[in-house]
Amino acid sequence: MNKLLIISASTRPQRLGTVISEWVQRVALDIAATDGNVEVELTDLAEVNLPFLDEVVPAAIAQQEYQNEHTLRWSQRVAQADGFVFVLPEYNHSYPASIKNAIDYLFVEWNYKPLGMVSYGASKAVGWGAKHLRTVAGELCMYDVRDYVLIPDCFDRVDDKGNFHPLEYQNADAKGMITEVIRAIEPMKLMRV
Repeated sequence: MNKLLIISASTRPQRLGTVISEWVQRVALDIAATDGNVEVELTDLAEVNLPFLDEVVPAAIAQQEYQNEHTLRWSQRVAQADGFVFVLPEYNHSYPASIKNAIDYLFVEWNYKPLGMVSYGASKAVGWGAKHLRTVAGELCMYDVRDYVLIPDCFDRVDDKGNFHPLEYQNADAKGMITEVIRAIEPMKLMRV
């Protein structure tokens, strides 16, 4: 069974990332139910609670020989995944430090796995974070699927009770992106060492 790991990148208190990530998880679970060979897991970086990168040896050199217990736990979680969806808030036209920190802890665990992204923000101009993250994904030998999901004016999509209400095109974009990530899992497995 393949595993799709959805990573909620926002670590701020009272964040929208939680409800948006839960929506992405629901979409993925619907697709997984039809596919029959995909398990979906949601991971919240606020709960993972990694400190600022504190491994002595860089991950690309360490080759999974980590010193810290929190790194070993994070390594195991990421290594078990076959594909990823990052749910990213956009801060100052880029992605948050929390996801860069989580990425930089590891190297081999990310290699040759597909990646999709959901980029959301308070302004109309979102997507910069996903574009910037593509550069990092390439360095990690990840395959980022072409289309990502954009949620501009994200606060307008949440009601008074905190429920996220995506637009129809956002639902369609999420289904398409997640389907592409899942389709890429098996071919990418052939690339792994």
